[in-house]
Amino acid sequence: MEGFKSHMEGKGYSWMFDAEDAEDDDDRRPLMEELEIDPADILHKAKCALRPPKGGLGQTQDFWGPLSVVLVYASLLVWGNMAALSWILCLWVFGSFIIFFLVRVLGADVTLAHTLGSLGYNLLPLVISRVALLTTVGSTNAASIVIRALCTAWATFSASRWLFTAELASKRLLMVYPLGLYFYFFVALSTGV
Repeated sequence: MEGFKSHMEGKGYSWMFDAEDAEDDDDRRPLMEELEIDPADILHKAKCALRPPKGGLGQTQDFWGPLSVVLVYASLLVWGNMAALSWILCLWVFGSFIIFFLVRVLGADVTLAHTLGSLGYNLLPLVISRVALLTTVGSTNAASIVIRALCTAWATFSASRWLFTAELASKRLLMVYPLGLYFYFFVALSTGV
């Protein structure tokens, strides 16, 4: 090894062996802080998805919380079928982009990150419906249809509250239809319809 090092230094590559410590011990932060993961904030936003605030939530720039909700929903759907995972992630990202575009056309001042976060967190009612269907009811009777319909309506209502801005005060009902379709597609992935 020493011969290789002297050979490389002789060729002008001594910089490769400089082991400067670029980071001080003060600059090292915990991984959760480095990735900007705040469990308390994620838990607060999850509670707000289950019981949405009346005047809107404000801008949400969170990524890890919505991604974890989408992955939990995907894991409940794809139990043994990993091919559907890409469909769920694509539906989340591209569906959020379409909703973002529609909300911007309606005049709201929202960001794509806020829309992704809002729609990701608001999949929680669908997670609850999926857990209820897997554990108690089953997927073929009328009770499962009622549970899916109620949780889709709950997710739609919650998402319309999260995306609410002052510009959309008179156009709120125009948002409900695309949001309902968005969440319906997630339910349709679970039923195969």
